[in-house]
Amino acid sequence: MHLFIPDVYTYAILIDSFCKSGLTQQARNWLNEMIQNGCSPNVGTYTAIIHAYLKQRKISDANDLFESMLTQGCIPNVVTFTALTDGYCKAGHIERACHIYARMKGSSDTSEVDLHFKVDLDGNKEPNVVTFGAMVDDLCKAHKVGKLDDAQEIFAKMSERGYSPSIYTYSSLIDRLFKDKRLDLAVKVLSKMLESFCPPNVVIYTEMVDGLCKVGKIDEASKLMLMMEEKGCHPKVVTYTAMIDGFGKAGKVKSCLELIEKMGNKGCAPNCITYSAAIKHCCAAGLLDEALQLLEEMKQTSWPKHMAGHLKVIEGFRREYLISLGILEDMSNNNFLPIIPVYRLLIDSYQKAGRLE
Repeated sequence: MHLFIPDVYTYAILIDSFCKSGLTQQARNWLNEMIQNGCSPNVGTYTAIIHAYLKQRKISDANDLFESMLTQGCIPNVVTFTALTDGYCKAGHIERACHIYARMKGSSDTSEVDLHFKVDLDGNKEPNVVTFGAMVDDLCKAHKVGKLDDAQEIFAKMSERGYSPSIYTYSSLIDRLFKDKRLDLAVKVLSKMLESFCPPNVVIYTEMVDGLCKVGKIDEASKLMLMMEEKGCHPKVVTYTAMIDGFGKAGKVKSCLELIEKMGNKGCAPNCITYSAAIKHCCAAGLLDEALQLLEEMKQTSWPKHMAGHLKVIEGFRREYLISLGILEDMSNNNFLPIIPVYRLLIDSYQKAGRLE
């Protein structure tokens, strides 16, 4: 009679099943038996149990198993490190999370330890500003449920420890907060920046203006632009374009035109994206003369190599066919060949007017 001896894959399947069922102790018992039978667990098996422990907030057990894993010569992979970092963050053990993060980045080397940790007078190591900032950035970029909360917790712990976040760390957090539509928190982070010795730069202000516009908070975005200038930070063309598009979507087309004039006076020339946005909103509001004027300005300052500006104007002038034909002629004079979408728009315009001849 032949006895069935489980191999590494059989054990792995059993252990994974117990872990997914929340039966962590049974999974650990199978792991112990596996080792006693001379079958070496792989990184996936260790990670499955570590992850199960962390889900149950059994931090000590997870840490012990991680150390045992290292003792057995099993090298953790990025999944193991990520599970530990995430679990420690959720349990409020930020220092442990930072230590694991530093290990993941290769901190076994002395120079790497110095990079990620500071050493106090007693020789104890704790995460430094580089580690905290890097973790906030990585968690903000993770795009997974709960990661942003972890990033905020680490950001708060960073401040508690007396570290000043870099402008890059602030930017990562603000950008992610806006993408998750946590506007109030994003504004609080900006307020913290203004109170600190790390004033926002044009990139952060632009992220804020664009984010506020995208959720329809036009007045707040406009006030932020004014404050930005008061603080001596000059808006770039991207900032103006975001605000112009925001005004247009809110039906404040006159404000679009005023802002285009203002940016010109400030020495910031609109680009073809700025003009295209303004032209689109003018046409939608029936301000066809203004749309044509913007097209004329665009020809003088930022004549595009594509047809977007022309298409927007022609679409807006569907009841002004002679002007549309004038634009088409102008395109030809400037060495632009009419393309199919332009003809389609013109034919559609004539068709709606009953002018099929």
